[in-house]
Amino acid sequence: MRPNINLTGLLLLVAASCLFLSACPSGDDGANVSKADTTGADPAVSASNQSLPPADSAAGSEAAANPCGTEAPAAVADASDVFKTANCTMCHGQNMEGGQLAPALKNIAGEWNKAELTSYVRDASKYEDKGNRLSHDPKYVIEMPPFPMGEDDLNKLVDWLLTK
Repeated sequence: MRPNINLTGLLLLVAASCLFLSACPSGDDGANVSKADTTGADPAVSASNQSLPPADSAAGSEAAANPCGTEAPAAVADASDVFKTANCTMCHGQNMEGGQLAPALKNIAGEWNKAELTSYVRDASKYEDKGNRLSHDPKYVIEMPPFPMGEDDLNKLVDWLLTK
């Protein structure tokens, strides 16, 4: 007797995982190779030999808060560009319509104040298991990851979202 496998759920989980991972840059542009490295060593091998910062150090904390391993992008002039540059569209949609991965972001000013939304966008994991409206909604298949961005861009984005 074959086990009953929920293929739809499995396929949805695989698709969501692929989408989540695709938001992280591939890193194949050579940006991580030091210009001072003239040894001809394989960058992948050299990178694997580098020591990681201790988890309790500032660099270790920053790495834990930044799962994609990217640096915060340079300041962006327009809040809608911040929305696109931070890859918010990957889950929330080009027009902030939401979907299976994340909620719509229209008319949220009645549910969020600036301080809450700023903190949530910076690192949504702080709100897990709180038992309040900020906790992860089980109908979405992935958790919102933390997004590295400068304070100016974060404030622009939050102000802009609260007007939509």
